[in-house]
Amino acid sequence: MKPSRLAQGVNAKAVEAGLTQAFEGLPEYQTVNVKEQAQKATELLASNPEQARRIAMGDEHPPNGVLPESVFTAVENRALQQGDVETLRDLATKSTRSMEATGMGQRIRLLAERNPHSPVSAIRQVEEARSARIPKKQLAKAQEKIK
Repeated sequence: MKPSRLAQGVNAKAVEAGLTQAFEGLPEYQTVNVKEQAQKATELLASNPEQARRIAMGDEHPPNGVLPESVFTAVENRALQQGDVETLRDLATKSTRSMEATGMGQRIRLLAERNPHSPVSAIRQVEEARSARIPKKQLAKAQEKIK
């Protein structure tokens, strides 16, 4: 698990402003291994193409550990390779995954518009600097003491 950069930023700016020592329980996220996701999606497509298509269309949730976007991409790539215009058209016009991706992109873009000199960015920078100086085991112990 990796701490959310956004949460680290809020924490670092609060510390710098003298508002707090450190926030407890910063949100964390697990990093995504793109190569692993591509492999899992390709394996799913090979073993169960109908399920992969349903996932790509947004009609079904993917198996645990597989992102729907990776399945969408695998189905799209196969359709391109095979000249499957019907699947490409369905992905473009009927899949809910396309709309979800557009929404996610817009949300990420809005976060990029944040003021780089805001307290949120300063808190993140302080937190990252602190984390870099302390070995992970010591950091976990220090965070426990703060709680």
